[in-house]
Amino acid sequence: MSAVLRDKISREIVYQSDRGAGAREWSEADLLALQKDEPVFSRFTTGRYDVILCVCQAVIDQHVKDQMREEIHHYVFSNDAYLWVNEIVRYEGGKDYAIRRIHPNLKETEDAALDGHDRCCR
Repeated sequence: MSAVLRDKISREIVYQSDRGAGAREWSEADLLALQKDEPVFSRFTTGRYDVILCVCQAVIDQHVKDQMREEIHHYVFSNDAYLWVNEIVRYEGGKDYAIRRIHPNLKETEDAALDGHDRCCR
């Protein structure tokens, strides 16, 4: 989530939540693009400040993936069965066609690229 507090009169940013590496000043064009492109965007005025709050799609996606990983790791099935999740990133196949995202029985292989010869998925 990004938060920006901007002085309405001077247009100077007085607070920006993502001031780390790659942080930048937000122009009006940047804010309009965010408002158009991002799923969560709120802009309001309080006193002499404009407040802009934004959550980008990548942050939402990662949050959902983290929640699903946690939930699937806690599933209990009969007969020692389990569920795993592979994310296909190249539908044409071949080397690194997928990523093993969740595998409760082989946790050390999570987030590993699959090379197309992986037998667990067939």
